[in-house]
Formats: sequence, C-alpha cells, structure tokens
Amino acid sequence: MRKLLLMKNRMLLHDPVYRLCRQGKILVETVILYVLYAGIYQLYCLDTDVREEISGWRLGRVYGLKCGADGPELYFMKTKNGIRRISSKSRRRPDVCFRFKSVDQAFQVVTGQISVADAYARHAFALAGDIGHAMSFARVVDRTELYLFPTVMTRRILKRLDKRQVPMVYVYLRILAGMFTGAYRTEL
Repeated sequence: MRKLLLMKNRMLLHDPVYRLCRQGKILVETVILYVLYAGIYQLYCLDTDVREEISGWRLGRVYGLKCGADGPELYFMKTKNGIRRISSKSRRRPDVCFRFKSVDQAFQVVTGQISVADAYARHAFALAGDIGHAMSFARVVDRTELYLFPTVMTRRILKRLDKRQVPMVYVYLRILAGMFTGAYRTEL
C-alpha cells in the first residue's frame, strides 16, 4: 500500500496540470500571507485587542507560519514599536512556528475553507514553540481574519464573532497605503 502511494505521488509530481495547480496554490498562499502580515501590522495601530495581545509578547520573540516544505513562509518579530517582518534567511530561529505539513493543507486554512481548530484536529500542522505563546499568536491571527474575511466566511472559521472596532474597508485602505509606502518590507 505504501509503495502504491509513493508511486502515485511521484506520478503527480510529473503531471503538468498538478504542478500548475500547485504553483497557483503557492502564489495564492504567498499573497495571503503578505496581506495577513499587513493586516496584523495595521491592526496593531487600529484594534485595541490586537495591540494588547501583541504588547504582551516579549521583545525580540519571533513568530512564524510555514506552508509546507517548499511553500511560502511568514516570519515576524516583536519590536518596541509593534512588529517587523523578517526574512526566513535571517539567523533568528522562530520562537513559535506553525508548520503546515503540505501546501494543500495550508491552502485550505489560508483561504478560509477550514479553521485553524479544524486543521489542528486533522493534524495538518506541527507546532514548534511554547503552546501558550502559540495560542496568543493564534488569537491575533483570528482577530485579523475577522477584518480580512467577509462575515459569511468568518462565521464558519471562527469560534466566535467579536465586534469590529473599525470598518473592514478602512483596514483594507490602510493596508493598501502601507503597500505603497513600503511599510511591510522584509528586514534581515
């Protein structure tokens, strides 16, 4: 049975349609992780719940999300002024990192098809680091998803729907402004 699965996986890797689909998923994940970081960055300024959660983090602590072995990654560090995105090539090892086991499983989570809790129940990711800090990070991501996804999706993927402190449109406008000013640049 195991040999059959390995043969099937090897055949899929050579299938051009499968490879194209996989590259499309990686591209979508890259964009979503960028917008997720931008949302967290902006909500640190706009949302008191996000600001309180991040303010409780130790300075210099590194948080990360990795989408499969060869998928996109997001790493950021707590600084005195909030958070700063850092390169995956930096010498800093993440203190807390959610590592999805495959690009496909990560795709389901980042596109809002399943919740983080469902992904945990399906063993779709491995957690590296302290569970308490990871839960704090997950709360920030959940709060950010509340602003980034429409209510129809958030109702399905979040345990509870809190009230937004600012309109979603305002958050998206701030994200766009930050993109044009280079606020989300990666530092080494």
